[in-house]
Order: sequence, then structure tokens, then C-alpha cells
Amino acid sequence: MDDLIHTAAAHRPHQPGRRHWLSLALLLSAGLAACGSDQASVDLTPPVTPTTFTASASAGSGGRISPASQTVNAGSTASFTVSADSGFHLLGVSGCGGSLSGSSYTTAPMNANCAISASFEADVVTPSRYTISTSAGAGGSISPTSQVVDAGAVASFTITPDSGFVVQDASGCGGARDTSNVYTTAAINADCTITASFVAEPPAPLVTVTASAGAGGQISPASQQVRRGGTTVFTVTADSGFRIRAVSGCGGSLAGNSYTTGAIIDACEVSASFEAEAPTAAARKLNDTGVVYCAREVGRNDGDNRVECGDASVTNAAQQDVSQGRDAQALAGTLTKVGASTPNAGTKANGFDFTKLDKDGNALAADAAFWRCTRDNVTGLIWENKTDQDDPSNPSDGSLTTADLELHDKDNTYSWFNSDANSNGGNSGTATNGVCAPSTRCDTEKFVADVNAMGLCGASDWRLPTVDELQNIADRGRQFGTRPETSMAIDPGYFRFTEYFQPQVYWSSSPAVLAEEVWVVSFKDGIRGDDLKRRNYSIRLVRDPAAAVPR
Repeated sequence: MDDLIHTAAAHRPHQPGRRHWLSLALLLSAGLAACGSDQASVDLTPPVTPTTFTASASAGSGGRISPASQTVNAGSTASFTVSADSGFHLLGVSGCGGSLSGSSYTTAPMNANCAISASFEADVVTPSRYTISTSAGAGGSISPTSQVVDAGAVASFTITPDSGFVVQDASGCGGARDTSNVYTTAAINADCTITASFVAEPPAPLVTVTASAGAGGQISPASQQVRRGGTTVFTVTADSGFRIRAVSGCGGSLAGNSYTTGAIIDACEVSASFEAEAPTAAARKLNDTGVVYCAREVGRNDGDNRVECGDASVTNAAQQDVSQGRDAQALAGTLTKVGASTPNAGTKANGFDFTKLDKDGNALAADAAFWRCTRDNVTGLIWENKTDQDDPSNPSDGSLTTADLELHDKDNTYSWFNSDANSNGGNSGTATNGVCAPSTRCDTEKFVADVNAMGLCGASDWRLPTVDELQNIADRGRQFGTRPETSMAIDPGYFRFTEYFQPQVYWSSSPAVLAEEVWVVSFKDGIRGDDLKRRNYSIRLVRDPAAAVPR
């Protein structure tokens, strides 16, 4: 036995552990033999320690994987449980060659350490949707008739009563109706219905509208009962020789002789005023020319053609202008005037008849040093007078303001502009192209508006004159350049600051043949002509006073 042991030991490499095991086995075998065993059988192979591997696990946001790791013997598998958080779902699990079954992930047989990862994503939530239905009773409607909305949303509906009806009530879907009959629901979390009912509208209360008329016309009826919110119409009629001046009250407007009120809410009054009609051009008398000399026949093209009618060069004095009309009467001393005029050449009377007026339109003496307007006693027209800031005759009592002086200043010029297509000849002209103060108001339309706003001579109906009216105040007996006169063709004693060094051409309201032109009058010689509306000329406004009656 010993020989066997030694022999075996001699043929094995040095392995301390194995020798110890082998020695123990031999001893055991010998012991068994001593105990009477016929055969001794001993396994001489040493035991093998198994190898282990670890699978680690990780989870992204939105879920978990457990356990965090497992260690198993080589060749074994490991299982993990994967679970998603509320509102998430599993997107995928990978690693360690495993597979997913339900919520369990099982690795392949493991022969090395490995890692498992699980990923998740948020659930796509489709909100619930609910239907809002409507039901409208007789006398009105609800729009729209239905709506489909997401859970938690609100919706609006318009409730419309038919003519003669009003909304009585509206309810449903937890909503409320505002003053404009828009019904808005509460947050919707179930199908629901909005209902609306209507009742006949009670008649609006009656409101009294009265009417009054000043002298010179009537307005009818004298009063009317109108349902609140309604309108009514009055007829305005001027007496013979008068015209409607203004109608106002109850928020209305005048068209022809019919005055229609605005919506009547409370009792109100319509009032009408009238003024005497100014004579028409056909009825109005005309001024004479102011010519107080004869024109010579012999040598008439040699310089100044004016001579005394007794001059030997005059052969037809009785047929000449000087011998006709108001000028002839004035020269003969037989013409009666209301006012006066400035003699031509210092001594020769003419047929013009003017009166100076103060700031309120009252008559002044002929020798008044300062006046605001001039009344033509022949035609009845009242004319604007120009001013000069440096004029020593300006009143010092404060009645002439700086604004007055600037507005009517003799040096101001204006472009021609009229926005009314019914009277502008097909072309409105050019706005604000003159030279005045303020510079934004330098056209004819704005000047008329500004003068009326200030109430020149107590009136607010000033206008541009027609070319006939403007030329009718031209005094041909004193035109510039004719001896012995040195002023322009207009009476300097009643129309101040119309001199050769001042603007000489004045606008009329009369459109010319070409749409871009209008008639003007030059007071250098009293002759009319047509000119472009874009040019800048002077203005002398005129008005038809209510009391103007032609002589």
C-alpha cells in the first residue's frame, strides 16, 4: 500500500491541495479495508467551485425595474420585473440577451456580467369630448344649434329673439346669459342642453316730441308721441320771402323740408329758424361802373383816354357810359343814397352807395376811422373788410384780437379749394397752398370756415362771392394807372388795403370752363379772368343778410 502511495505521489506534479486530499483518501481506504471490506472504492477527483455572474438593471424616467441586480451561476438565467408609472407605458427592455413576457424580463443563460435597461414614454391621452345641444322656444333662436367641446372647456351661444320678442329665460350646462344675450356655459364634463324661452316684447313707452318755429315759417305737427327708441319726421315750411335757416334738436337731420329725428329716448324739442331770402341775382340791382368821365373819340389811343365830356374830342357824350344810370344821377346831384361813396378824382360823385359796419354788424358813420364790414346798399350784400396789424386806426379797446388781425390780414393769400362735388366744377382744387397764419389753413374752404367760426360782424354765413358779385363792386372810374387816380379799381374809403402793392387778384366761387380753373377778378382794373385753382390769391368774403332787401 505504501508502495502504491509513493508511486502515485511520484507521478503527480506538486499540488499541495491535491496531495492532502489524496493522502486523506488513501487513509480512508485503508481504514475501510481494515474494517473488513472486500473492496475499497474511492473517488480521487477534487470538487469544482461553480463560477457566478451579475446582471445589473436600470430604468429610465416613467417606470421601474426590480431587483436592481442579480448574481447567478454561470449558465443560469435571471428574471426581473418591469413596471411603468401611472401615465406612462413601457417602451422597451434590452440587455443580457433576454426577452420580455408580460412584465417579466428573463435573461439568456449568463456567462458574463451584463446590464439590462428599461425605457418608458408618457401615454397619449385623448380627452373626452361632449356635445352641447340647444333648444329654443317660439319667438327666437340659439346659434349655433350645437357644439362639441373637450372635457373641461366652455362654449358660448348667441340667443336672438325674433322681432317683437325678448328673451324670457335661458338655462342649462351651468351657464349664464349676459346683457347682450350671449350665453356662456360652465366647464363641460358631460353632454348637456341649453334651453331658451321668449315672450312678446311689451310696447315701448310713449315719449313726447314738441316742435317750435321762429318768425318766417312753420313746423308741423306741433308735437308727436313716439315710442321710445323710434324716430319721427317733421315738415318745415318757410313763408314767402323767407328760407329755412336752421333746424335742430332731438339729434335729427334736415333733408329738403323734412326733418327726421334721431332715436327718441326722452322728451325733446325740435326748433326751426328762418331768415329773409336774399334777392336772387336776377332780382338784385346792380352797381353802376363808376365811370364819371367821357372817352374821347379823337386821338383815343394816345395815352389816357379820359376827358371831360365837354372836351372837343368828345362827339357822342349822350351815348357814353357816364351819361347813363346811377353815375349820371350822382353827377347831376339827383341820386339819393342810404350811405355814401368816395368821389372819383377827389370831386366827382359816383353811383356807389356803401355803409360801414362795426364788429357786431351795426351801422357806423361814413367818416368812421375803423370798421369791420361794408354793406353795399345797392345790392344789399355785406362784404368783409381787411385789416393791418400796423394800422394806427385799430381800436385799442380789445375788440380787435390778434386772431382777428391774423385771419383778415391784407397780405394773406390762399389757394382755391372746395370739397363739395356739387359746386366745385368737377375739381376740388388745391388745399392749403397759400401764405397765411396758421399755414395749415391757407385755402378758400378753410378761410370761410374760420371766418364763420369767429362770427365776423355778428354773422356765421359768410361765403365766397360769385364772379358777378365780385366784379360788381369794381369801380372802373378809378382803376390803377388812370389819371388822376393812384388806387385800385375799388372804393378805397370803404374797402381798405386793396392797393397796387397789395395782392390784387381775388377768388370767386364760380368754376370756369376747365375743371382745374376758376374765375377771378383783378382789382387793378376790375376785369375778370380764369386761373388755376392751385395759385394763391386774396379773398374777400360776402354774405346775404336776412334783412338784405335790394334798393
